[in-house]
Amino acid sequence: MKRFILVITSVIITSSFLSCNKQQEQETGSLFTIYSVVGEVTISSNDNTRNAVNGDSLHEGDTVATGEMSLADISYGNVGIVRVKENSQFSIKLLAQKAETENVSLTVEKGSLYSIVPRLTKGSTYKVQSDTCVASVRGTSFMVSNEKKKGRIDVLSGTVSVNPVKEGKVIEEAEEQVTEGSAVELEEKDVDVIVEKKEKIEVKDIEPQQLETISNDLKTLKAPEKPVVDKEVTEQEPGKDAKKDAEVNDITKELEKVTKTIDKKKEETKDDKIENMDKEAKKQAQLEKKRQAAREAARLKAQKEAEEKARIEEEKKQLEEKKRRGVQNVPTL
Repeated sequence: MKRFILVITSVIITSSFLSCNKQQEQETGSLFTIYSVVGEVTISSNDNTRNAVNGDSLHEGDTVATGEMSLADISYGNVGIVRVKENSQFSIKLLAQKAETENVSLTVEKGSLYSIVPRLTKGSTYKVQSDTCVASVRGTSFMVSNEKKKGRIDVLSGTVSVNPVKEGKVIEEAEEQVTEGSAVELEEKDVDVIVEKKEKIEVKDIEPQQLETISNDLKTLKAPEKPVVDKEVTEQEPGKDAKKDAEVNDITKELEKVTKTIDKKKEETKDDKIENMDKEAKKQAQLEKKRQAAREAARLKAQKEAEEKARIEEEKKQLEEKKRRGVQNVPTL
């Protein structure tokens, strides 16, 4: 009887252990879950490619690709969202979860990827890499683009740590803190200069046209209506729903914050543009005034020269006429 009880106890403990492990694996697998698909979106994993659908979970090693006029919105746990723009492709290079920390590394092979990550737990990391630069954050919103060996990072809120990347290797000693409203764009030749000459990464303001693009994208980007949970996970911890609802609200607030930041930056840029246009108009007016003065001076000079030439011609004619008359008046012998 005792032996039977021990066997039953062992089975229960083993089942509980396996159940916990399975739940942990499922929760880890649901860190990235697709919640909105538009157009042609595919997921590639282990040499197998399938069409993406809402509710699909993404795992380490997976690659997501979008076609023409297509996009995918993906939840990052319940603390962030990722948007894959059209004609883009990214891979999950690292997706590790341990206790309360998460280590994530994404690589953008081509196109653009938005990351809206309001906050991360202590000890967690979140990185997005292109061919020439990598963005590391603790909690912020940004976009990483990668086209023809040229990487770009646009910071929409907070601060992002940016490092150059050379032949797949992150150059740790060359790091720049990029604040909201600013961008970094690096080609391979720029990285070579930074590495060889130890120069700083150039940070610039996001251009008006890029701000307009970002603004239009954000208008259609929304947080999931409810926390996204892996469809295989059915058991929930007490109070977990309320916590996730609060986290989704954080994402919504972050989106609102980013939208306001971009709109403010657009207005500042617009004001700067108007001011620059006024300065340019004044400059052009001054140049036109100088041109008119120069044209008037040239006209007066030409008129004076013409009058002088006419006077000389007239004097020449009079002299010739005088000579002719003088010859006619000579008496004949």
